[in-house]
Amino acid sequence: VTGIFGKAIPEAISRQEGVDFKTRLQEYVQAQGWGAPEYLLVSAEGPDHRKLFTCEVRCEGRPRGVGSGKTKKKAEQEAAHQALRDLGV
Repeated sequence: VTGIFGKAIPEAISRQEGVDFKTRLQEYVQAQGWGAPEYLLVSAEGPDHRKLFTCEVRCEGRPRGVGSGKTKKKAEQEAAHQALRDLGV
């Protein structure tokens, strides 16, 4: 197993692949007694086959993170990741 995945595992960990930042953020805000995070689509630019989505996440009405990605889901994940960093989590 190490021979096959030896290099891929540390690289995936460093890129935090598979981490669900939206779930982490949801759990954090629940623990704080806050309302659910709100995700807003800021923009969708480019041709249909190569769109770039930008989303913002707000916690308690306050902007906490912005993220971009090839899908809305990826943009929301990046925004949640930024929010967690902003919150010191």
